[in-house]
Amino acid sequence: MIQRRSTLSSRKGRLRYLLLHLLSKYMVGCYLCSAPFTESDVPVRTVDLLTEHHIDGNHFNWNKDNIVLTHRKCHKQYHGRNRKES
Repeated sequence: MIQRRSTLSSRKGRLRYLLLHLLSKYMVGCYLCSAPFTESDVPVRTVDLLTEHHIDGNHFNWNKDNIVLTHRKCHKQYHGRNRKES
């Protein structure tokens, strides 16, 4: 008997493909380090290596002009550095 991928798995695959296409098409890079995003930044089955960053620091401000995409590693480094400076 052939097992079919679940609907959720199929949708996640299509969303991953769309994200990769958009990142490639618009040559989007990390807001913090400026490195371009690659296919390895959007893994299939592990934790995403990308996250959102609120430019103004207000995590309740979800205005599209306030949200940028960053590498998770860059985001952690940025907030770690800012905590030490405070």
